[in-house]
Amino acid sequence: MRAFREDSRVTEKTPEKSLSSRIFGPALVVILSVIWGLAFVAIRRAVLELSPINLTLLRWLVVSGSFLLLAPIIGKPKAPIRREHIPRITLVAFASVGGYHLSLNYAETIVSSGLAGLLISFGPIFVVLLSAIFLKEKIGIKLTTALALATIGAIILSLNSDLSFVYITGPLAVVLAAFMYSLFAVGSKPLVANYGALPTAVWVAVLGTVFILPLLSGSFFAEVQSLSLTGGSQYCISLSLAPSWLT
Repeated sequence: MRAFREDSRVTEKTPEKSLSSRIFGPALVVILSVIWGLAFVAIRRAVLELSPINLTLLRWLVVSGSFLLLAPIIGKPKAPIRREHIPRITLVAFASVGGYHLSLNYAETIVSSGLAGLLISFGPIFVVLLSAIFLKEKIGIKLTTALALATIGAIILSLNSDLSFVYITGPLAVVLAAFMYSLFAVGSKPLVANYGALPTAVWVAVLGTVFILPLLSGSFFAEVQSLSLTGGSQYCISLSLAPSWLT
């Protein structure tokens, strides 16, 4: 009887855990989506005071600095780095920091933050295609249809009566950023499996920041010093912390 009562207590607690887990998952997705979406607005505001290059540098110098401080705690890989993974790590680091952020920051000097956020939806399309090619993942009919509709919608949204070269480079830069994101997402999957999610995030960010250091110039220090305390500074700090850390 005692064992039966203990079993009944376990079964009574199980639905509560499953319910909380069902709520936690979607809630976390919504929170991360909101933070990710706000990043486009923050970038649009920040590029009013910083060039795309200097915004990328400032954001990732702050992120990498904080990652290095926590590296002894969260940066130890689960296994030694394998030599054959070095090219993959290099590509992922370049795509995730320089490739993605330089393209997106430049694009938001031309297109609105809303359009940039919508056009970046090309990212999942590229992820699926690259996953099918390199990771041999299957693409079903429903997914193919959804990707086709997303592509058509993104193209329609990018159409504008102003077909000047400068305007066209804006949407194209967002699409390039989406492609860089897909390289990072697909390329980092085996790295996460071998070394862990946090160590991969830490060292990819640090290495990617090293790659963009040659872009550092005197204009960086001049623009950073002239940042307004109630405007550009706040947006740069928010970009460096919430979106970069959580998403």
